Order: sequence, then structure tokens, then C-alpha cells
Amino acid sequence: MDATELIHETFSKIPKDIKKYFVADSAYSTMEIYNSLINHNCNFVINLKSTSWKPLLTKNRKRMKWTPTRLKFFESNNCQISSTLYPLKGLPGREFLRVVFIRTPNINPTKEDNYPYRYYAVVTDMSESEISDEKVIKFYRRRSQVENNIKDIKNGMDFHHFPCMNLKANNVWGLIGVIAYNLMRYASFAVVPEKGCFLETTRKRIVAIAGEVITHARSIEIRMMNYIYKEVCRVKAIMNSVFTVDANRLRPHDDFKT
Repeated sequence: MDATELIHETFSKIPKDIKKYFVADSAYSTMEIYNSLINHNCNFVINLKSTSWKPLLTKNRKRMKWTPTRLKFFESNNCQISSTLYPLKGLPGREFLRVVFIRTPNINPTKEDNYPYRYYAVVTDMSESEISDEKVIKFYRRRSQVENNIKDIKNGMDFHHFPCMNLKANNVWGLIGVIAYNLMRYASFAVVPEKGCFLETTRKRIVAIAGEVITHARSIEIRMMNYIYKEVCRVKAIMNSVFTVDANRLRPHDDFKT
């Protein structure tokens, strides 16, 4: 299944009244992807290949107005931002897209550098009246968090290695892993309420805690240090609105030794 087929299969299942957005790297800066997203009424911000933005910059440089921005680029605080129209033939219902540039002075240019600045460019179907140049760059930078989440699920759920020799079995294993990951991600907001945390931290704070399982009088109890018991109760209280956790068996044992 190629990218356009995947986009069609994904967005055709989303209700039309839900606003849709797409963010991707330069591998997706193709006419096929643009057309597919526009046809599905999906706004997008995609990194533009240098082979596309360099001729556009050369042609429109004198007409572009550069303004200072607080956004950092290549670890520099001395950045400017601008945008220009990107004419394309074959777009459904429109004749151009918009390209937003951010640049910083090229401090250490090489012989191959033809520009006094270092540039980065993204292409979008959203107009300047819908979203400012600076917000376009900020929106695109959310992709870095997506990359971190992909890395988190690979490392945290061991998605580097699928255990079965059967494709369907691995598919089921992967679906279970994704469900488990989403539950753990939700639980991470009980650990770090502002933005959540990675699975390794969630496991250390919620799952991998020192305790002892005791079977007594046809019941099962979990004994743990008092400070751990208080932390479990705190997390349970935060998550209680969604998850029903029976912690009646959790009792503090100050004299318990690990």
C-alpha cells in the first residue's frame, strides 16, 4: 500500500465534520500527496525539498518581506521568517500552495553555498488569513513529538522485534501492543500531569514498584512500603475517573522490609 492509498483509507473513515491535519517530512512533498489531502479536505504542513524551494526562492526573493521571529533555527536566535505563493498545475480546485521560509545567517559557509543564509521551508494549503507564518512553523515542529512517540513505542513496547513467524499473528500482537501503549500513555499523565512522560518513566513510577504478593485466607494482598502505598493511592485518585481500580486490598505496612 503506497502513501496515497494509506491517506485515502485513513481519512475516508474520519467523519467529514472533524477537522483534519497532516504533517510530514519532505518524502511526502509530491503532487499525488497534495491532491489526495486536498480531496479529503485535510489541511497539511509538509517539509519542502530543496530542489523545489530553491528555484522558488530565487524567483521571488526580491518580492518577499522578511520579518524577525523568536523561533530558533539551527540553534540561532537571529532568525527571520517569510512566505510566498507556490504555483502548481494540476491541484484540485486551486492553482497554488503557500511556502513558508525561516532563515538564519550562514556563519560558516562552504564553497558550495550560494546563499548568505541557511533556509528551511515548508509547504501548506492554508492561507495567511487562516494561520500566520510563525504558527505554520510551530505547527510543523509538532512532528518532532510524533517522532519521539514512535521511538517510545518501539523501545517501550519492543516493536523492534515481532515474536511470531506468522503475519496475522504479528498483526494481532501489534494491535495489542498499541492498545497497551495508549493505556500507558494515558497513565503517564497521572505521573506528569502537564505533558505525560515516556513509558520507561511510567513503568518506574506506577508498574515497577517494590512489593510482595501475599495469599491469605482465600484472598490476595499486595504489601508495600508506606510511601509507595501513598503514591499508588495518589495515582489511583487521578485515574479513578476513567479506570476502576480496586485498591481495597492495599494497606500500609510500615514494618515491611524489602
